[in-house]
Amino acid sequence: MRDRGGLDAGDSVERAHHPVSDALHRAVVETAVDGIIVINAAGIVQAYNAACETMFGYAANEVIGRNVKLLMPEPYHGEHDGYLRNYHQTGERKIIGIGREVVGRRKDGSTFPMELSVGEAVQGDETSFVGVLRDITQRKESEHFILESEALHRAVVETAVDGMIVIDGMGIVQAYNAACETMFGYAANEVIGRNVKLLMPAPYRAEHDSYLRNYRETGERKIIGIGREVVGRRKDGSTFPMELSVGEAGHGDGTSFVGVLRDISQRKDSDQFILESGALHRAVVETAVDGIIVIDALGIVQAYNPACERMFGYAADEVVGQNVKLLMPEPYRAEDDGYPRSYHGNGERKIIGIGREVVGRRKDGSTFPMELSVGEAAQGDETSFVGVLRDITQRKRFEDEMRQSNASLLAANSELEGFTYSVSHDLRAPLRAIEGYVRILREDHADALDAEGQRVLNVVIKNSVKMSALIDDLLAFSRLGKTPLSREAVPMEALAKHALQEALSPEDRDVEMHVGALPDAFGDAATLRQVWVNLIGNAIKYSRGRAPAVIRVSAQQRPGVVEYSVADNGIGFDMAYKDKLFTVFERLHKPSEFEGTGVGLALVQRIVARHGGQVWGEARPGLGATFTFSLPTKWSKPDARE
Repeated sequence: MRDRGGLDAGDSVERAHHPVSDALHRAVVETAVDGIIVINAAGIVQAYNAACETMFGYAANEVIGRNVKLLMPEPYHGEHDGYLRNYHQTGERKIIGIGREVVGRRKDGSTFPMELSVGEAVQGDETSFVGVLRDITQRKESEHFILESEALHRAVVETAVDGMIVIDGMGIVQAYNAACETMFGYAANEVIGRNVKLLMPAPYRAEHDSYLRNYRETGERKIIGIGREVVGRRKDGSTFPMELSVGEAGHGDGTSFVGVLRDISQRKDSDQFILESGALHRAVVETAVDGIIVIDALGIVQAYNPACERMFGYAADEVVGQNVKLLMPEPYRAEDDGYPRSYHGNGERKIIGIGREVVGRRKDGSTFPMELSVGEAAQGDETSFVGVLRDITQRKRFEDEMRQSNASLLAANSELEGFTYSVSHDLRAPLRAIEGYVRILREDHADALDAEGQRVLNVVIKNSVKMSALIDDLLAFSRLGKTPLSREAVPMEALAKHALQEALSPEDRDVEMHVGALPDAFGDAATLRQVWVNLIGNAIKYSRGRAPAVIRVSAQQRPGVVEYSVADNGIGFDMAYKDKLFTVFERLHKPSEFEGTGVGLALVQRIVARHGGQVWGEARPGLGATFTFSLPTKWSKPDARE
């Protein structure tokens, strides 16, 4: 595997670093940015790491021992047990896969897109599944997963997004993961046992054996290196650019080389490093995109990987053996010595945590924002701390731009509300006059009109009524930001039943309604009544034609909130359009088929938000929809305009 730069790429691996023990291994797992969940064959969560707590909002003791579908919205929630049951009965591995995009559900009820990789591990007669989760809202760049169990380790290797190949000293492929199958087009059984140069075009193919032979004869480590750009060759003969990192691992009398591959034709933005042994672990740590620093209890740096060299500008030999405060500006520099000393003296764990924002200092004196996760590792009587570092300069710049953009949008929205109120108010009077004159025309002079004239008159009346409804909704929407909300106990069950009677029409004889016990809320009764009217009205409207149409109103108590739901068996909608549900004038169905103003759900969201809650919809086309809104059990701080 040729180094295109022509330099000895093994220098950074040769540098002396302290070996990373199993204890440090566990510490890195606990500080991993990606979530790791292990479930048994019944779907019960057995392990749930700290990154999952950050991602989902549940503490580990709220999840371990419960079914993993707790973390899933519909339709995944309802389907998950079926996947496991089908796997037990048929052996069909629908739940095993690499890099699928699914939706997660946080403790507060909100959802987010995530990338899910699932692997299977058999331990005796027991089967477990390990899931590696990545919140792809911000497309995290790299994560590290280190496992204590060899069986679980193999499962995670198979779910790695990056390709991983292990070859022996003669270049024969010993391991080749599923990501490589996707990358090169060869199945594992077509590659394992063959020379790795099968995956290389000329001139790499012809030269590769000589590199290995030279290494065996001279010990010259030209094949070892981090982040070199080379060219790969697919089964169909096409080539592609890839980033290659190679590390060496000794196993008894033999030597193996682990290669981590990334197709950079599309700049894949994820890295997973999975280890089979302490030797492979060290090799992959050296290729990590995130910085990794290990310090002792006195703050002295024990290990410092190449990613840190790029981040801070110091070489490893300039930092290892020095106090870590070398990498910190004031006031962090002055405070840092006190943290390990305080922890050593009284056990107060101020330095342990995930995803804290701090400031780093480069060799040239410049500073930059970074995200720091720190874990603890005990080695005999000694305590060390492992820090995982990420430069978030670009993310902070983006956040600043978003804040400025949001401020501009809020100002524009305030102006738009005022404009909407003025226009709606001014249109109401002449429209009412038109309605009145048209009705007089129909009541007093309809006999003088022929059939076509009467049809046109009815169309005018129908459209004027629709325009009045739209203006009323727009006025309600614009007034909501200006009118203070009352704060009182609200009988939600009674409101829902009244809203139901109001929404039913003579044509709704085949509608089955089921209203469960609904806890009281605390808020503004008038606006919460409007929430029920809009949600129940929509459920009835989009379920007409079913035999029968079934509407279910229910509630579920959760810590700090109550979730109220309205479910129907109507036409549903495609979840691909869920982000448009609460936008003014967005219609997922043709207005000619279903009457409405396009304001109702936007008004619902605004009312719920002013009460400190959230609203979301879940559906499947042709199978119905469920709209759920949450309200805090105690009155939260209203929005800034109240």
